Amino acid sequence: MNEPIPNLGPGIFIEGKEFTNLHLFFEQPAFRSAGKYILADSNTAAHCLPVLKRSFPEGYFQEIIIPAGEKNKNLQTCQLIWDALAAKHAGRADLLINLGGGMITDLGGFAASVYKRGLPFIHIPTTLLSMVDAAIGGKTGIDYGNYKNQIGTFREPAGNFIFSGFLETLERRDKKSGIAEMIKHALIADHEQWKDMQAAGENQFYSGSAIGKSASIKIKIAGDDPFEKGNRRMLNFGHTIGHAIESFSLVHDQDSLLHGEAIAMGLICESWLSHELYDLGADELEKICSCILRFYEKYTLTENDIPELLSYMRQDKKNRNQSVNFSLITSPGKGVVDIAADDATIAKALTWYMSR
Repeated sequence: MNEPIPNLGPGIFIEGKEFTNLHLFFEQPAFRSAGKYILADSNTAAHCLPVLKRSFPEGYFQEIIIPAGEKNKNLQTCQLIWDALAAKHAGRADLLINLGGGMITDLGGFAASVYKRGLPFIHIPTTLLSMVDAAIGGKTGIDYGNYKNQIGTFREPAGNFIFSGFLETLERRDKKSGIAEMIKHALIADHEQWKDMQAAGENQFYSGSAIGKSASIKIKIAGDDPFEKGNRRMLNFGHTIGHAIESFSLVHDQDSLLHGEAIAMGLICESWLSHELYDLGADELEKICSCILRFYEKYTLTENDIPELLSYMRQDKKNRNQSVNFSLITSPGKGVVDIAADDATIAKALTWYMSR
């Protein structure tokens, strides 16, 4: 946990316990006199906000606290945020600080990007998943009608401040959720990193070095294609089926899957599609499945669930010409985009997963 994180490029700041970079950011002329509104959910308000506030004068932040959980990433919660900003007379010269995991950075980024046609915002990610993925790349979004991230914008935060110490506030299940995105990054872009991951213990994923390497992949791919017109779609590997499983779980499970847990299942299914459609070797497919199942329990699905899962996939943003489109891999470290698969082939991938 104390291993240094590499320099990740402009706009991405690595924080120590005193939040020195954040202090310097707030002292910039643009933000020195700005109102500073901090958005947190009930979990980060309890466990992370007190850590942050210790480094600043009392009353420095005005707080907006919302309920935790993916089920609250919706327009109704956005309205609560907008109502709070309006009641506090927040203006376009002020700043929204999103303190939380992927739900908060997605939701807060979206709420800020459209409030008064754009309020500046920063991210302070508090989960592994948000540090390596969700808070990076300028995507904002909310869920709509049980479909993931159906409404959103492309809007870069004014800054992104990574403090790995926040991982110590997480339960193991929440911490592990980010490992799936780290595995995905290696599978689409870094074969050497993928080889290292196969032998890595869980705690190695939480090191500063591992966080930096994984975040760097996302930064490079998103920076080269900020509006997802081309190869940035590689980052969707595992997400077409993963988002469908996540949406299914939100509807059917009282204790629904976390994002990373659903993406882990999507990675297994879409690796099978890569084997079926792009000759990913059977030995590599088995290595991918074995690695993922070391960290995630198998999720129970039945044949009767396939039609509902397919209906969620048909709403995926990558789809074109009525086809369900996938981002796959030809081999570990090499991703491909815009690969169409028919319902029968997708059903086979799901059935194969169920049979393991």
